[in-house]
Amino acid sequence: FDISVGPLIRLWGFQTKSYRLPPPEEIAAALPLVGQDAIREQAGSLVLVPGMRLDWGGLAKGWGVDLAASALRDLGITRGFINAGGDLFCWGKNPAGSAWRVGIKHPRRQGYLGVLSVSGVAVATSGDYQRYFEKDGLRYHHIFNPRTGYPARGKQSVTVVGPETAVCDGLSTAMFSSPVPADILSRYPDYSVVIVDDMGKLRILGKSFPLEILE
Repeated sequence: FDISVGPLIRLWGFQTKSYRLPPPEEIAAALPLVGQDAIREQAGSLVLVPGMRLDWGGLAKGWGVDLAASALRDLGITRGFINAGGDLFCWGKNPAGSAWRVGIKHPRRQGYLGVLSVSGVAVATSGDYQRYFEKDGLRYHHIFNPRTGYPARGKQSVTVVGPETAVCDGLSTAMFSSPVPADILSRYPDYSVVIVDDMGKLRILGKSFPLEILE
């Protein structure tokens, strides 16, 4: 996960929805501006390399959902469901008195590939079907590999379930980009991940949550 992919988001046209396939030399020129290890903190502010741009899309919604859920529970709200564009947190029982049912969208078809029955947890999904364009039969999406400058390959969607929405949000992006998602998840024992690979095969890792497979 790297918040400094802003130059790639802009270069590929995802910032303005003016999508384009940049030539390799433009991608090579943008890569020196990507790499959050170069970000420094000074007097409470972040200091960036000139030309670097931050992209908070992989964290901001999840963080906002966590803040909202915490505020509502502090007010004594004993059950609720907050959904911010697919990043969500639910607690207590649903109006029918049972666990909340959360659908995981099928990345290539209408409808859902599975349904989670959960409470007191967050769910976040990163997928190559959310923001993308196609050129010459290839799909180019908005989840970038910060090392190559190209959209990450090998997966269609990654759904993470766990205690904090912001963490689910960041993990879904990180594990979508990583060739070894299990290594990342091993540091987060309270979280689970549902991965659909580029061949459409399902893989479930981590802590077990009730999941009904529909496909």
